[in-house]
Amino acid sequence: MIRGTALGAVLALFGSVLTLPEAGLAREQRCADAATQHVAGLGVEQADVKEISVLAQSQFVDGEPKTIGYQAWVDLNSCDRGKLVIKMSLGCQYKTAFTTSGCEVAGVC
Repeated sequence: MIRGTALGAVLALFGSVLTLPEAGLAREQRCADAATQHVAGLGVEQADVKEISVLAQSQFVDGEPKTIGYQAWVDLNSCDRGKLVIKMSLGCQYKTAFTTSGCEVAGVC
């Protein structure tokens, strides 16, 4: 399921400004499909995934927001708190992954 959430406030701490322009929703959907594959590639069982939320990662260039990639925030049944985060390129290719406090995934920092 894809939805805009209050995660924007958390992501702003990472130096990103997030937007979900209506025209970009199709891209977020494609990246959600790719994120599902990336999660599996990290060895996470599909049954462990509660929800995947994909957000555009933007930065301002000449005063205008420009999408520079996407982030998938993954809620896992095995994590009481925290999330698995997958950073992706504009084309939804895997760049890196990390977990937030309270969540551990083998092989991910």
